[in-house]
Amino acid sequence: MPRKATIFDVAKRADVPVDLVEKIIRGEADVEHEVQLKVLRAVHELHYHPEFYEERSNSIALMAPFFYAPFVSEIVDGIEKSLVGTEFNAGQYSTKGVLENERHIFEKLIRWNLADAFVLFNIPVDDDVREELKQLKTPVVSIESEIPGFTCITTDNYSGGYKGTEYLLRGGRKNIAIVIGRRYNMDPVQNDRIKGYMQALTDNGLEFQDDAIFVVNEHVLDEGREIFYSINKAEPAFDAVFCMAGDVVATGIISAAKKAKVKIPDDLAIIGYDDLAMSGFLDPPLTTIKQPARKMGEAAIKIITEGLRQGEYKNPGKIIFESELIVRSIA
Repeated sequence: MPRKATIFDVAKRADVPVDLVEKIIRGEADVEHEVQLKVLRAVHELHYHPEFYEERSNSIALMAPFFYAPFVSEIVDGIEKSLVGTEFNAGQYSTKGVLENERHIFEKLIRWNLADAFVLFNIPVDDDVREELKQLKTPVVSIESEIPGFTCITTDNYSGGYKGTEYLLRGGRKNIAIVIGRRYNMDPVQNDRIKGYMQALTDNGLEFQDDAIFVVNEHVLDEGREIFYSINKAEPAFDAVFCMAGDVVATGIISAAKKAKVKIPDDLAIIGYDDLAMSGFLDPPLTTIKQPARKMGEAAIKIITEGLRQGEYKNPGKIIFESELIVRSIA
């Protein structure tokens, strides 16, 4: 019988230190992608199985393109606070929005049993990875995006789009611009918000205008400032902005509008989306659509930890939180 490969064999084959092999396998090494691949290739070629492979990690993997978005951060806060005092911990894995990174992270975490469950933030899952997760009976909760066979936690985005638009229309606004994320993304969350906006216009006898849509890429403050100038020079002039791209972008719009001496809300009403903690402290405070981010995180962890403790993951399907209009002085 051939000798069983050891971690020293892997280190020798990959020409790296032994402690680095262990860190890479555990997902704890901050090294170049090429080095990680070299080690994982050696592991595969030598059929090396670490001793901790069969153990439960008590780790829940949080995967997102980026974690800097305030909405994501608030969900993560709900997750982490729910884990205080439990045997479980959470690890964050950023894919940088690259599909190859997403697959690499899945393969590493599944192959080396580094995560007992996953919380995904707008992360696509390849069919073969999805089937493997289902066969392993791994609890998976997807935030906002629906993935067949897994739990989805979201808010009623259609209702949020409708409520925000209806509020502006009842306030006498007739020409409402909307700010959304990248248009080519075909994100169902974003599309539902737009559908709600369009229906509110129809119900009030107004037609949807394609040139009322403005697009941002990164959902950051500076993009809000930049998009304001595009909105402000449009003809006919807009009298309101519904920033579906979030409160951070809305804050940038407000900043640029004040600098341009545009009176808010007299000349331009502005409402946001998310109801981040900062929204009530702006000057003037921001009217917005509330998404209960922390409650979404708490719900995700409740589903996962119950499944892990009971040894049986019960998929409740789609959980929808209600979107709530939070009225403040700005609109």
